[in-house]
Amino acid sequence: MALITCPDCNKEVSENAPTCPNCGSPLKTTPPPNASPLPAKNKSGWGKRIGIALLVFFILAGIISALQDKGGQSTSTATASKPASASSSSSTPQKSDLRPESQIQFEAIVAEFAKKFRGAKNEIQESTARRERAQAVANLQIGLNINEWIGTLTTIGTNSDGNAYITVQLNRNLMLVNPRLCRGTRKV
Repeated sequence: MALITCPDCNKEVSENAPTCPNCGSPLKTTPPPNASPLPAKNKSGWGKRIGIALLVFFILAGIISALQDKGGQSTSTATASKPASASSSSSTPQKSDLRPESQIQFEAIVAEFAKKFRGAKNEIQESTARRERAQAVANLQIGLNINEWIGTLTTIGTNSDGNAYITVQLNRNLMLVNPRLCRGTRKV
């Protein structure tokens, strides 16, 4: 074990000491020439892999959907989907809603029952509103296979059991989350 001189207090200190025991000054020592740097830990786990795979899947699905919409839509279909205006001489173009009917109905149900829930005077009324909302959503019969809904993918992650989950923002007030899969997660 070799000794070096502390640059601040000029006392002799072991070359292995990270700081001077006399004055506390950090010592800048160079590692011995035969020391090799430790290999970096591989931090890529299944969670990252699943997240990346889901992200790639959604990007490809969006690209394919956009290409199918451009190439497969005829002008008669495009004009039939436009809402009829009260006066055809209007020069302002109307913005058409691109959301599927099931998404529009789902968002309307959630908004309606959110008002009922906020207006509830006690927990019994809140519980009733939740139960009625669940029944109204079940009556839509959309299930877990939701296709062509429009939203923003906000989170891709895994829970403590290693199950992948996503959250999707449908509009500024509504986010789709699967609470069963998100248990045991931490928001970052």
